[in-house]
Amino acid sequence: MAEPAARPAKNWAGACPSYAAKSVVGQRMTMEDSWQAVPDLVVIPKWWTCNAGDHLPPLVPKAGESAAEPAAARNTAAAATPAEGNVSSSAPTSQPGKPEDAASSATPATDCSPSSAPAVDPKQLAAQHGTDPVTVHFFAVYDGHGGPDVAKHCAKSLHENLRAVVTTSVTAEGQPASAPLPSPAPAGPASGSAEAGPAAPAQDGTAAVEAWPVRVDGIEAALKAAFLHTDSQLAQTRSAHEVGTTAVVSLVTARHLWVGNCGDSRALLCREQEAVALSLDHKATRSDEVSRVEQAGGYVWWDRVMGELAVSRAIGDHCLRPFVIAEPEITSVLRRPEDTLLIMASDGLWDVFTNEEARTLALEKFNGELGRTSSSKMAVKKAASSLAKAALAKGSRDNVTVVVVDLRQPGGAAHHATAHASGAATPNPGAAAGAGAIATAAGAPAAGAQPKQQPTSPVTPEAVSDADDCST
Repeated sequence: MAEPAARPAKNWAGACPSYAAKSVVGQRMTMEDSWQAVPDLVVIPKWWTCNAGDHLPPLVPKAGESAAEPAAARNTAAAATPAEGNVSSSAPTSQPGKPEDAASSATPATDCSPSSAPAVDPKQLAAQHGTDPVTVHFFAVYDGHGGPDVAKHCAKSLHENLRAVVTTSVTAEGQPASAPLPSPAPAGPASGSAEAGPAAPAQDGTAAVEAWPVRVDGIEAALKAAFLHTDSQLAQTRSAHEVGTTAVVSLVTARHLWVGNCGDSRALLCREQEAVALSLDHKATRSDEVSRVEQAGGYVWWDRVMGELAVSRAIGDHCLRPFVIAEPEITSVLRRPEDTLLIMASDGLWDVFTNEEARTLALEKFNGELGRTSSSKMAVKKAASSLAKAALAKGSRDNVTVVVVDLRQPGGAAHHATAHASGAATPNPGAAAGAGAIATAAGAPAAGAQPKQQPTSPVTPEAVSDADDCST
C-alpha cells in the first residue's frame, strides 16, 4: 500500500472548522441514527481536485413535492460560479438548457473528468495541476432503519474505507501509485453499479470477489468506492438483509466541498442570502428513481420500493437488491466568501423543515450565540441543538440528528457579517489546529483535535431517551 501523502503545515486553510452535533430519539422507541466527524481524515494531492466545481443535485421533482427550492439554489450557484471541470461520472448530469450548461462549458484544456474519453494519464494530471497536499475533513450522518446496526457499521467503517482508497491510490509525494494492488477479498451483494465497486454478481446475487482497496484517480471515485465497499462488508455478517441506513457524507477542504448522498438524509449549505441544497433525497417517489427501479424489474407501490422501503437508495437492505442500491450521488461546490454554515441532518429534521427554514433558524441561533460568547464552538453547538429541538416542537416523530459545521473564512463576507452581528471581531474558527467542538447528545463536549491519521470514535447517541435531553 502506498504511503499517505505528506500532511501540510497547519494554518487557517488546512485546519478543521468548528463543528457540533445533536441527536435525539424523539418519539421513537430506540435511537437508530449515528454520526461521525473526523478532522484531518486524509490528505489528497491537488490534482485529485481538478474536477471540482459547482455540480449540484439534478432537477428532478418528487411526487407531491415542489422541486423549486433545490432547483432555484442550484441555478443560482451554477450561474454565479464557473465550474473548474466537467461533471464526474459519479456526479449528477446537468439538465439541458439550464444556466449551469454555460458554466460547465468552461472546461480546462486537459479534461480531468473520470468519464472523459480518451482517459487522461494520471501522471499527466499530476504534472499539470500539481501535487500540493490538500487536507480533507470528514463529516457524516447515518439514519438507520430496521435497527441501528448498519448505521453503527457505517460510522465505524466508511471513513476508514475512504482512507484506504486514498492511501492505495497516491504516494506520499502525491503521485499516482504504481505498486501492485492487494489480492481480491470476499465481497457482498452488488450495489447495482459496475463502476469503482464490487465485481459482477454471481448467480446467488452476491459479488464473488472484490479487489480492495481499489485504486482510483479522484476524490469522487474514492468516495463512491468507500460507499460500495462499506455496503459489501455487511454481507459477511448477514446483518443487513432487512436492516439498512441512509448516508450523507461531506468532505471539506479549504477550497472545495463534496457531498455523497444515499437516501433521504440531507446536506444544506447556508450562505448569507440563500440556502443551497447539496443533495436531493432518494425518496421512492422521485421520478428518475422510479424509472431506475422499474428498469431493474421492480416497482414502487404506496410510495415504497416493492411496497416496503420509502427510500430508493441505502446501505444495507440487501433483500431489496437490485432495486435499492448503495451507490451515492456525488455533488460538489467551490467554497465562497459568503458561505457560513453546513447543515447535515437525518430526515427527522427535513420532515418538518424546509431548507430555507433550517437556514434561517440556524443562522439566527449561530449569530446570537456568537454575539454572546464570541465562540464559534458554542455557536455551532447552539445551532445544532436548536434545530433538533425545533424539529420535535414542530411535530417530528422520528429520530433527529443534526451536524452543523462553521464554514466561515477569515476575511470572507460571511465572517465579516457575523462579526458585525456580534458587535466584535470574531476569531477564525479554524485557527486552532483541528479544534472541532462536538456537542454530544447529552450536551457535553467531546475530544477536539484528532492525532495524525487517527479518526475520532464513532458517536452513537444511545444515551438519549427523550426530548428533554435536547437542552444545551
